[in-house]
Amino acid sequence: MGCCASAPYDDLATVDERRAMALKAAEARNKQSEMRGIKSEAMASKVRASKAAAARTSGDAHGDRKSEQMARDWAS
Repeated sequence: MGCCASAPYDDLATVDERRAMALKAAEARNKQSEMRGIKSEAMASKVRASKAAAARTSGDAHGDRKSEQMARDWAS
């Protein structure tokens, strides 16, 4: 019914147990959202490979461009 008449959420779970359950649920949601729309294992491996390649290349290129721009700004 209301907050006064209902049973407590989970009296037996400690803070660490609740934290572990929340972490487990968050990991499951992340895994599910990553695989949303992917029907086959071949497509999943292709997506993982493209994400890894993008992470390797984009971080370096962005950092170089940013440092070059900063050097140009300071030089002018």
